[in-house]
Amino acid sequence: MRNFPRLLVLAGMLGAVPAMAESRWLYKCEAKADGQVSIQSEPCPPDSREHWRRAVQPEPPAPRTSQAPPPLPTNTAPVWIRESGPTRAQRQAQARRARCEQAKAHARRERDLRWRELKIEDLRRLDRHVAEHCR
Repeated sequence: MRNFPRLLVLAGMLGAVPAMAESRWLYKCEAKADGQVSIQSEPCPPDSREHWRRAVQPEPPAPRTSQAPPPLPTNTAPVWIRESGPTRAQRQAQARRARCEQAKAHARRERDLRWRELKIEDLRRLDRHVAEHCR
């Protein structure tokens, strides 16, 4: 008796599949014993409560045709598939960033190694070098 609501739901689901084409109503039923809910094509049993009943119109079956699909139009432009990977603009931007980082690294090395010897003109020269490569 404990599994009755589950059996009710299962029976409703199994019974509804073939009967859906002929049935005109769907019923939402709730078992009074434990509150299990089922949607079925048969009226609710006496030991359950009906929540709603809705009219159903079956969908017409799709027409079966053995025809070949229509030909593609001939005036369409070909579709090109782009390979994955960076575009030319992305590659150029990556190269500019790499040159900029190399110039910055060179300027840092010069400042770190020769910090006592560098004059103001040498520092300006390093800054111009970085500015040229980081535009």
